[in-house]
Amino acid sequence: FFSSLFVIAREPYKGGTPALLDRFEPFSTGGTATFPGHMFFLASIDEPDHILYRFTVKEFPENIYRYDPYLVHGDEQATQQNLKQLDEDQLQLYLNMDRTRKFNQIYKNFTGRSYLV
Repeated sequence: FFSSLFVIAREPYKGGTPALLDRFEPFSTGGTATFPGHMFFLASIDEPDHILYRFTVKEFPENIYRYDPYLVHGDEQATQQNLKQLDEDQLQLYLNMDRTRKFNQIYKNFTGRSYLV
């Protein structure tokens, strides 16, 4: 997972071609101007036809999306096993991103706004 560049693209409109919007390094963040209902997907630059994550933008405050290839929802043991693939530097990057995600929840509960980095 960690050796790939990822691309985010807008879903094709009425059977058209996807539009490349940005490239992301692993453990990075980014954003785009958009609106509710806009559809996107994330794919590896090495396999652009293999879609890793697909989402449709929702209304605020549910408008921040995260792709985590290591997280296994409901199975902490499997998540920890996946994290063993990372070296120490990569693990620290992952843990920093996870702390930011958790802080966003606290911040949103307190202020009603999303915390963006």
